[in-house]
Amino acid sequence: MQGENRFIKLLLFSTTEGEVLLYGFSSPTNQPFLPWKQRKISKKRQSVFTAILPFHEAEIFEKRLTQESTLSMAKITLKSPQLVIRPIVLVNDTHSRQHGPVVEYAYLKELWNVQKEALFQEILHAFGTDGKELYRDVQDLLQWCREECGIDFSSQGPRFGNFEHYQSPPLGTGFQILTHKELELKKVTIQKTEVLSRDLVVNCAAEHRGRWLINQTKLLAAEESYIEFTAEEPMSWVVVQIWDQETGDLLFARDLSMILGVNLEMNFSSSAYHIRDSWTKKLLQSASNRKRDIEEGIEKVQRVTTDRTVSVKSSFHTEIDTALETGDSLLTGYRKTHCLGSFIPNTGKDGEIDSFLKIREYLEESTVDRVILADPYFSVQAAEKLLTRIPRTNLQLDIVTCLGMTDPDTGEASDICKVYEKFLLSNAKLLHGRLSVRNLRRGNKPVFHDRYLLRFHNDQHIDGFLLSNSLNKMGQNYPFVIAPLERKVTLEVCEYLTQMCDPKTQEKRPPKDRIICDILYDSAVKPIAQYKRKLSPSPLKEWLGPEYCENSRNAVPKENLPVAVTEVWSHWGQDKEGVCRVLGELCSNVFQWSIEDVAETLKNMDGAAEEFLMWFSACAEEKERNMKHDQNGINAPEYKLWALLHDRATASRAGLHFLFDQAGHIWYQEDWWLHGSYRLMLGLSPESFLLLMDASRSPLMFDVLATRMLFYSWSESLLLSASKAKLLHVQLLCARWMFSLFRDGKLSDKQVLDTLAQLTPQKRSLQTAYFLSQITFFVRTKHTLESNEIEKWEPLYRQLLSHLAADLPCCSEQERNTALFWLYDSEQCSQCSLQLDLSRYIEDPTIREAVLQQAVVGIQKYLIDSNYERNLETAVDLYLTSAEQLYGDEAEKQILGKLVDWRTFERAAEPELKNYAYDKWHYAYIRAKWQLLLLAKYAQRHPEAEKTLKWLKEWRMRFPDITNEKSGLN
Repeated sequence: MQGENRFIKLLLFSTTEGEVLLYGFSSPTNQPFLPWKQRKISKKRQSVFTAILPFHEAEIFEKRLTQESTLSMAKITLKSPQLVIRPIVLVNDTHSRQHGPVVEYAYLKELWNVQKEALFQEILHAFGTDGKELYRDVQDLLQWCREECGIDFSSQGPRFGNFEHYQSPPLGTGFQILTHKELELKKVTIQKTEVLSRDLVVNCAAEHRGRWLINQTKLLAAEESYIEFTAEEPMSWVVVQIWDQETGDLLFARDLSMILGVNLEMNFSSSAYHIRDSWTKKLLQSASNRKRDIEEGIEKVQRVTTDRTVSVKSSFHTEIDTALETGDSLLTGYRKTHCLGSFIPNTGKDGEIDSFLKIREYLEESTVDRVILADPYFSVQAAEKLLTRIPRTNLQLDIVTCLGMTDPDTGEASDICKVYEKFLLSNAKLLHGRLSVRNLRRGNKPVFHDRYLLRFHNDQHIDGFLLSNSLNKMGQNYPFVIAPLERKVTLEVCEYLTQMCDPKTQEKRPPKDRIICDILYDSAVKPIAQYKRKLSPSPLKEWLGPEYCENSRNAVPKENLPVAVTEVWSHWGQDKEGVCRVLGELCSNVFQWSIEDVAETLKNMDGAAEEFLMWFSACAEEKERNMKHDQNGINAPEYKLWALLHDRATASRAGLHFLFDQAGHIWYQEDWWLHGSYRLMLGLSPESFLLLMDASRSPLMFDVLATRMLFYSWSESLLLSASKAKLLHVQLLCARWMFSLFRDGKLSDKQVLDTLAQLTPQKRSLQTAYFLSQITFFVRTKHTLESNEIEKWEPLYRQLLSHLAADLPCCSEQERNTALFWLYDSEQCSQCSLQLDLSRYIEDPTIREAVLQQAVVGIQKYLIDSNYERNLETAVDLYLTSAEQLYGDEAEKQILGKLVDWRTFERAAEPELKNYAYDKWHYAYIRAKWQLLLLAKYAQRHPEAEKTLKWLKEWRMRFPDITNEKSGLN
């Protein structure tokens, strides 16, 4: 004990009288000496002091905490709090357990602050605030203390201001508890891990679901290495205590829990989308300082669906366990529960924004299955705010309102229910998927005034809240209060609302007292289809007669096709749209001939092809302009593609291939014949087709083009025409087409290079970058490829890199950035390797630096964000290679100044942090591990790097476990 070092940590607070001690502790450690170091908290009064001192120095320091003296630490002085020493006690011995920096069995010597009132008043005075602000200041201080030492002083107030000295028992790690799964966890073995020449007394108690199965004490002789305990049922919790038989001292205490079942909740998230309406536009103008909150918290919506909960049970799960779980779940709804309310001040636009976010927070809680929101003034404005922005798709949301003949937003007389109903139906595709809106009225008068929020949880309990304002005006003119209701009151409110909405209950009342419940919207009831434009009957049968079969399928024999097309064209002068429509219908279902056959027939008719292209282009552009693409919902392929082509959505670089691989799913319900006419247009003149697509940005035209590329043979002329399109995604589609054919062996290296050579450098750079990305991804993910097959891809890969490097200087900055953006792989190490390969071919120093900068930034972010050890050594090698090429002689400065974080080293090396802040420690430990690896590899490359060697030497001493691993650190 006398030879060990001790880690000391102090939490201090700065007052007008100087520093005061909030809490401190010390524990034994094997780490080397470390002098006092201060860590200040930015813009706060608190600070942290840490040191690792030899035992005798630590003993002197702790003794001075109890005496009238002044302590000096890291250039500051602390007046001794004159703590009072209490006798040593046992902590975490399975009988007593406390939260804090040490969670294992230990001896604890407490140094108590007996002037806690004076200490707390001194802190309150130093804040210089009062009321709500002071309350928040104290809460923030207590939260910070909890993060730094693991103690919640709001519930552990007696420990506030104390210093705690922890000492490990002599044999605290000398035993191991072993369970036996093969025996259904009915046996447990306590085994020695050290040689002990004394007799021991071992107690083992085992519990399962609140029933103690055994509580036995046995003698473990000095010559024996283990002892066993058995029970009649599986043991889910084992408590072990071991005493020295001779002295009676408790040497070891530990418990062990076994997991016998796991419930896994599966959630699926949709692509995020943004809803910008009149309300959010107003917020952005009037609260520009909250722009990020508005865009990310209000406009951005990502819907989450809870698919199911999967229960994984052990093989020892019996009918008794099932009965226990069922009995517990049946009665949980009758427990007394407490829920928290909220107060949101109306501070400018912050009140309106924070009120909305708070209401949505109450709706997002994962245990809530259903919500009733009763608001007498739930107006169109309130609906616009809330009903399109509910993330949880499984939530049933029932709105109860009582709108009369006055618009609550304007105060003017209005048939508000009709306006409301129109709004709901016209925006049905955007509304929450499980929604009902009911309007209560007695004549045209409202029937209730208060606002309620009732939540029905999946464990059967209900909680309720009283709202101070309606949602259309919440947080605008007055503070918004969400006040929790007592359980009994909640049930009374629920019954009150249910009776008002129940027609059978209302029928029993006198006519003048009856409440009418109008259902304005119900997602469970399929709405009556709105008026759709009816197409006039197709003239196809009339014009072609018996040549068209009865089941409306094209049955014109190929030899009769010219006659049929000529007959249809003869009506051009009288009915141009009808001709376009019939040709489209003929080309929609092709059986005995191809689109090219129809196109060739038209070309052979003098001027027919040119007239068709000219008139149909104008007609189709007009139809596309008036087309509504959200009829099947905003998650339908048609709407997504329309949004993408109109720059209202961003394509995922990893998922762009779906536009090609899943082509053929776009179809217009009303003007369905456009599909065939577009196919005919593409067959007649790809140039005219692409000009129209650039102008209209039609999702159907894009899908027709993608389908042509996916299912039909290679056409160099089509690719060259499509590559000239203005739309970015059409150019990427061309690259995807070429790659898929090359991958399948239908295009050779030479064909790919010859085709790309005919493009301009600006168009070629984008397609080459995307082609390289696809090669990289394919080679990385296809583990079935033999090495000789991979080698076949290498020549093309290198030639494409060379061509891209030559093309980039010919591009504008925007074109260059776009090409480099699509030089991508979803695995960061692979992407960095791709960028490094390209940089070796680039001669222009500015462009080369830009590519290297992207590589460095990407791999640096990958390293910093890593929470696991996969690919860390590869990532470190890539970072060093790219950083040395980018920074040259300044590489060490960049590594030590911008990447290697000293504070992370300190956090990872801090004794006991793992016990009370595991996530923080684990992240720091992983980062410290690769930081040490980075320093070691850099030192190997540059033995003259003195500062790196100094850092490496210091932290190797603090991390002996990492240094001894076979990870290249030595």
